[in-house]
Amino acid sequence: MVYLRLFQTLQRKWGIGLLLLVLLFGWLHWRWPRPDALDPVWQADGKQVQLRGRLGAPIQRLMPTGCRSLLVLDFPHSGRSDLILPKCGLWQEGWRVQVQGRLQKPSPAVHPLLGDGGQRLAQQGTFSRLIVSNLEVLDKKQGAVLQLRQHLNNKFQQAAGPEVGPLLAALLMGSAVVDLPDQLKQQFRAAGLSHALAASGFHLTVLLGLVLAFVRRG
Repeated sequence: MVYLRLFQTLQRKWGIGLLLLVLLFGWLHWRWPRPDALDPVWQADGKQVQLRGRLGAPIQRLMPTGCRSLLVLDFPHSGRSDLILPKCGLWQEGWRVQVQGRLQKPSPAVHPLLGDGGQRLAQQGTFSRLIVSNLEVLDKKQGAVLQLRQHLNNKFQQAAGPEVGPLLAALLMGSAVVDLPDQLKQQFRAAGLSHALAASGFHLTVLLGLVLAFVRRG
């Protein structure tokens, strides 16, 4: 009789645990980002397309050639697209552009546990990649935050030089908004200090924004 009660108790606990596990997987599946009906990924068949939007990330240099950025799409599309540029230009984050090129889906991850490739982009809400053949600037207006970022980045480079200046700017504003040399990124990654260019920079940016707000009021 005692063993029967113990078995029933364990059975109920296992049942509750299994139900919670199913609910957890369901919640993760529901939370996983998915493209909506207006996302250009539905046209990603390798054909030439034309998209409009604003550059949503700084121009990053690729090895050995080319550059990369992010396009925040205008209507009638929605979402974002990863831009692969054959050459680097003086384009800046926030500019409104019209791009033409071959639209495709990002490459799958090299390994499921690495979280790179299309999986990483999907987590960021980006489901398509455009191999750009032509880029036309439509509008160069930028928000106040972007102008402040560029102003600080230029000041750091003028004060500390083209090598140390971007590093100081990244420590302040984060590596996501500063174009750092790939070799420097690899050195920070090898030393286990990549977080110093990400989270710490974000916190300092918030602190700087609060200080600027108080100074402006005063």
